[in-house]
This record gives sequence, C-alpha cells and structure tokens, in this order.
Amino acid sequence: GTFFSRTALHDEGRLTRSAIANVVCDLVAARKTSSLAPSIAKIFCNVCMCWHRVDEQGHIIKSWRKLLGRADFDEWEVRDVAEMRSAAERWRDATSNKQREDIFDKYGVRWSELWRLPYYDPTKQLVVDSMHCLFEGLASYHYLKVLGLTDKQAAAKPKPRSAFSWAFATPDVE
Repeated sequence: GTFFSRTALHDEGRLTRSAIANVVCDLVAARKTSSLAPSIAKIFCNVCMCWHRVDEQGHIIKSWRKLLGRADFDEWEVRDVAEMRSAAERWRDATSNKQREDIFDKYGVRWSELWRLPYYDPTKQLVVDSMHCLFEGLASYHYLKVLGLTDKQAAAKPKPRSAFSWAFATPDVE
C-alpha cells in the first residue's frame, strides 16, 4: 500500500491500498497516460502487432497491406506484454535521448509509472471510452481511415430490406 502522512480525516496518517483495474479515456489520452505510441505511429495498436506502412528506417513497406487494414483479427499477433515492459524499462534506464528514440521507434513504448504495477497490461487494461469512441465518430474514423477497412464492393451490393418501416412525422421546430 501507500502511506499518506496526513489526510483530511486522519491527522496521524493513513495506509491506503488500491489497484487500477482499467484506464478509461479517449484514444489520445490513453496513449499519453500509458506512454504508448500515438495511433499515427508505426506501431499504432496497444493490443496487436499490426503496423503502419513504414519500417524502422522510415521506408515504405511494399507489402504494407499485410499489416494495415487487415480484417482477419483471428490471425493478429497479440503484443507481448513482457517485451513491452522490458522495452519501457530500457527506455527509463537509457543514458541518452538517441537510445530512448531508438527504443521508442522499435517498440512504440516509453516508461510510464503504470509499469510499476506488476499486473499492468495495456493490451487488456487500456480502454477507449464509448463517448469518444462512438459518439464523436472516432471508431468510424479509426476503422475507415487509420486501419483502412473499406469494402469497395459494398456500394454495389443491394441494400437489405428493413425489418419494418414507419413514416415518422418531421418535428415542428416552432
């Protein structure tokens, strides 16, 4: 636990015990909180090993479609949390900015105080909240623009019939 020398209700101090179950925030805040690469980086996902279209040297990968825009999620390789933790610790212990840049470019992770928690696993405990994800259109943007999951044939397919239809009245704003 953590001992606080004084609290509002305990002048003599108080030992607290707490745990972080999940980190819930928007995508940008989630990446900053956990010190992971942003969604526009080469390693854009905190869960899998799907990458953007550049290699470590910044060159375009000719077969990048195998990495970006894949919808075969059963075949996605899950990121190794032990490797992520090790890279974060190496980033923390690096003696130069160049070493830190190299580690971040290769693994997409920096040191975060969350790594001090022995159970911390950003592949399972980093949650993008529904308000930002759905209501602000981030899910749609992420799937269509970032991951490139589009189906050109979908426009040519006939639309399915509705289960029911109702002629709703247009509301009178006055």
